[in-house]
Amino acid sequence: NYTAMIFEKSGSSLPPTVSAIVVGVIQLVGSYVSTLLVERAGRKVLLLVSAVGICLSQLIMASHSYLKVLQYDTSGFDWVPVAAFSFMLFIASWGLLTLPFLVISEILPPKIRSTAIMVLMSILWLLSMLAIKLIPLLTATWGMHGTVLFFASCTLAGALFIAIFVPETKGKTIEAILANI
Repeated sequence: NYTAMIFEKSGSSLPPTVSAIVVGVIQLVGSYVSTLLVERAGRKVLLLVSAVGICLSQLIMASHSYLKVLQYDTSGFDWVPVAAFSFMLFIASWGLLTLPFLVISEILPPKIRSTAIMVLMSILWLLSMLAIKLIPLLTATWGMHGTVLFFASCTLAGALFIAIFVPETKGKTIEAILANI
């Protein structure tokens, strides 16, 4: 569980079990917020805000970690990565962790939807597994700051992809969505 490692490396005194509960509650609240906002703000806006928020949180965590590597005294700011990580999970829960599945189902033609979703979900889980397996290697090679910075750059690339290619689907019929793709 990398959550416990992040909390521990930041100097948090929370036991791993408590940090897991905190993370679960944050994600639950974030998912609830998503249900309140998705029809008001739109899918694309929430995806973009979520991606930018995640990227900023990761940049904050990477900066804190790098300052520790440079041996700056961060003792008064060891709560910052925990707060940034918690915010990242919250904002991810009302955007990138939940909405892609909704948007995918809305933009794919009904004829290929089930097969395409199966393929996309398989790719998602393979990439997730790869990321989880690579984190220890990346951390050993680049340090925590470099690893988090790498994922921040991936998130930024995702935000650019959303901004350029993902259509807004709020309030549109499948015909209208497919006509604009």
